[in-house]
Amino acid sequence: MRMLLTIDLSIDEAIALKRFRNGQELPSLEAAAARALREYLSRTGHLKLFAKFDEDSEVAGTA
Repeated sequence: MRMLLTIDLSIDEAIALKRFRNGQELPSLEAAAARALREYLSRTGHLKLFAKFDEDSEVAGTA
């Protein structure tokens, strides 16, 4: 599931987001905002990241 959000940024926040996008070599401000939010939520413990495993991966098993 994806959610489309519209946010109102201050000039300082917009400049910081553009710098983040350029530093991360991301294709858009939307991608930069999504990555920054994901990294923040992960770092603060609000988002638990789990690796996606394919059936063909070495870690997939039949436990």
